Amino acid sequence: MNFVYKLHFALAMDGMNGIWILGICALVWTLDCFVAFYLTLPQRRRSRARHPALWPEEEGCRSWWQRWKPAWKIRWRTGGYKLNFDLHRAGGLWLWAALLVFAWSSVYMNLPETVYTWAMRAALEFKAPWTELSVRAEPLQNPGLDWRQAQAAGERLMEQQAMLHGFAIEHPVALRLDRERGVYVYQVRSSRDIQAKGGLTQVFFDADSGELRLLLLPTGQYAGNTVTTWLFALHKAAVFGLPYRIFVCLLGLAIVMLSVTGVVIWLRKRRARRRRRTVAVSEPTGIA
Repeated sequence: MNFVYKLHFALAMDGMNGIWILGICALVWTLDCFVAFYLTLPQRRRSRARHPALWPEEEGCRSWWQRWKPAWKIRWRTGGYKLNFDLHRAGGLWLWAALLVFAWSSVYMNLPETVYTWAMRAALEFKAPWTELSVRAEPLQNPGLDWRQAQAAGERLMEQQAMLHGFAIEHPVALRLDRERGVYVYQVRSSRDIQAKGGLTQVFFDADSGELRLLLLPTGQYAGNTVTTWLFALHKAAVFGLPYRIFVCLLGLAIVMLSVTGVVIWLRKRRARRRRRTVAVSEPTGIA
């Protein structure tokens, strides 16, 4: 299982190469979601006339929705390329929101400090350790607070913030030392968490003085952080119980189907372009 996780997260590669490769793929996937959605929208009539076999239902339609409605349908009885085309187009439309969630959350998980942060901060208020806490010139080797003192400081700070921001602490989750930024991170599960397990309510405090440096709540604090928490939980199927986990499993199979049907469409168009070039080359130039 560890190998499967590493394969999924970093192509089972050591270092950052696999993470960057999958992060770039996730970014392309995200952009492709919008391009693919645009391609399903009704085209002008003169453009549709070039492919009447693919949109026979649109003949005589008047409203915009009536012209877009066929894109949501699958013509099961047609078979062959038409069925392949409908499975790709309609399947992508019906699952579009879920596909976008998994694509963009993959960008967050693999490119959090670069692409995701830039994009999220351009649209919403988003704060993270890498945006709010500076990196030390040298990693902290000997913090002023030992682990017991850090735990006591974390508990005290978390209780203070719970009273100040109106959330309830359920149970502690983790305590870790971030040597690069010189802070301890005390993490609990609170009433602001949405995941079925674990917790992402965090206080960051100075590893020498115990002074609070940053509070991050999973929801209800910053809009960008709330969106990120939901993206992370949906990607890991950590919400909505067994029904959603089954849906995620089926979504994985649907992504395979969309990939295969997309390759089939690309290969057919590629062959068609080659035939047109061959015909153009073989035709006489008609020089007088």
